Amino acid sequence: MRRRAQFSEFLSSNTTLTINRYFRLMALATVELMMNTPITAYGLYLNAIRTDIYPWKSWADIHFDWYTIDTFPAIFWRSNSLQVVALELSRWSPVICAFTFFAFFGFADESRKHYRLAYWAIAKRFGVSPPSPPSKSSSVFSFVFLLDGLANPSSPYQIKRLHSSQAHYRLANPHLPSTPITTRAPRLLRCFCCAQ
Repeated sequence: MRRRAQFSEFLSSNTTLTINRYFRLMALATVELMMNTPITAYGLYLNAIRTDIYPWKSWADIHFDWYTIDTFPAIFWRSNSLQVVALELSRWSPVICAFTFFAFFGFADESRKHYRLAYWAIAKRFGVSPPSPPSKSSSVFSFVFLLDGLANPSSPYQIKRLHSSQAHYRLANPHLPSTPITTRAPRLLRCFCCAQ
């Protein structure tokens, strides 16, 4: 309980850090630790077995010919499998780390919101306007039924009024589960499906 209270206090003190961001950051740190520890250990192993330890004499000796960049033909470094692994790991590990970071933070809600804003900023320059936002009453789609057809006594459906003060109805069928129906006009029923 004490840790939970400390964690809540820590999150409330930092306005930009949310619980989702915190857990994504901790998951990213865990994955990076699990990926980079073996790679770093292998790199240390390769450095230990490949070359002798160069004795320290002075800074002038260490920095002698510092700016020279040696180039080697691929046939030389590809002939040694340890050299190939070391070079390819150093080349591709930043790319893998970048994709891992994007997997944790690139699909977040705030990132998708910024992608949308950037997309529509570019699309507006080409004359494409964003679609109008859905109304709050029906977020996905709605079905419209005529009240007369549903109120037909020969129909297996019956309409029951739930509250006399509200315009809510329930469509009941003995064979199907009840479905909520909301009326918008006296002779028109609107069924809101998948409303959030």
